[in-house]
Amino acid sequence: MTRPRKAPTTPATREPRVEVRADAVKYFYVTAVRTDTGERLMGSPVNLNTGGIFLRTDTPFPAEVPVELEACAHDTRTEYRFRLRGWVVYQVADGMAVQFADPPPEALYLIRHVVRLFLPEGHHLADPSW
Repeated sequence: MTRPRKAPTTPATREPRVEVRADAVKYFYVTAVRTDTGERLMGSPVNLNTGGIFLRTDTPFPAEVPVELEACAHDTRTEYRFRLRGWVVYQVADGMAVQFADPPPEALYLIRHVVRLFLPEGHHLADPSW
């Protein structure tokens, strides 16, 4: 997969990002697969928006690696699953940031729903950092 150029963003085009509550982690998990080697890992989402996700994991993939993500989030009644492709933007000792590559409309819809699902009342939304 060729990494597409990142489109410039302005405050008007940025989507809000939600920081996932610690008590919600058991209801939201992500499997990441390196598309070049097939290596898999599980991660706990720390924040999420329609442009990308930061996953907490002990074994992050290196920057610039292409990945496919399968996310599963659920509340007491409904399970939400979506698959996305992207690449690792950066890694730190306890996680990695993944930027989505051309997410399909149905995945964007689910991401927006999950953001609302995990957003505590009165929580401040942060702008995307990438």
